[in-house]
Amino acid sequence: MKILFPLMASILLVLLIACSDDEPADRGNQQQASSDQLSIPRNATRQSSANTGIPNIADLEEDKPLLMAQRLHGQAVEPGNGLELPIFATDRSDYQQSLRLIAKDSTDEQYQKLDAALKWLLINDLSILNDEQRLFEKIHGMTGNEVLAMVAEQIAGR
Repeated sequence: MKILFPLMASILLVLLIACSDDEPADRGNQQQASSDQLSIPRNATRQSSANTGIPNIADLEEDKPLLMAQRLHGQAVEPGNGLELPIFATDRSDYQQSLRLIAKDSTDEQYQKLDAALKWLLINDLSILNDEQRLFEKIHGMTGNEVLAMVAEQIAGR
């Protein structure tokens, strides 16, 4: 009995290996044939999204809620005056343009504080309640530092 089990396991293993050797060769030939049909020449030009009907990522940003919009990063190496610039928020386009200008003249740390404060307002301020138009009305004309101070005051008052 001790010899029968290892003998049967060895035979089964040999049969499995013998049967499986034929399949990979066939799969390799199939993969080669399909890759030959799908190959794209290296000098092929890429079609622009305008010709293909695929929307540009910038067009898609306008449909996203502010909380899901692409994050910006501060671009200054040393602390700048970006947080002293006013935020123009008459509409989403002006708001995003203002944030881009602020990001250009702020370090990443400065800008991320402002970004976090704006998101905190959008979520936690009861007068805004995740309504971007109400957020725009509340912060229009304020500087980044004024927004940070307002959020700090609201957090302290809780």
